[in-house]
Amino acid sequence: MTDVTQQTVYIIDDEDDLRDALSMLMRAVGLRVVTFASARDFLQNVQQRESGCLVLDIRMPGMSGIELQAELHKPVYAFLLCF
Repeated sequence: MTDVTQQTVYIIDDEDDLRDALSMLMRAVGLRVVTFASARDFLQNVQQRESGCLVLDIRMPGMSGIELQAELHKPVYAFLLCF
């Protein structure tokens, strides 16, 4: 069984305060967290074969969380999504 503390939670939200609060909460329980201010930033920085859990904002400028979900349905990605 995979140790969940070795997996990464990616928080993608354009609101700094919410992104920071969620990050602090998840780190407090021992999770590894990486944050991004936009869906485009996430796509530009994540490796295609990475896996993890995504916490997405549905409404963001540029690419929305729903649009990012559609992009991540491509076979090169392996993420669990939370809105």
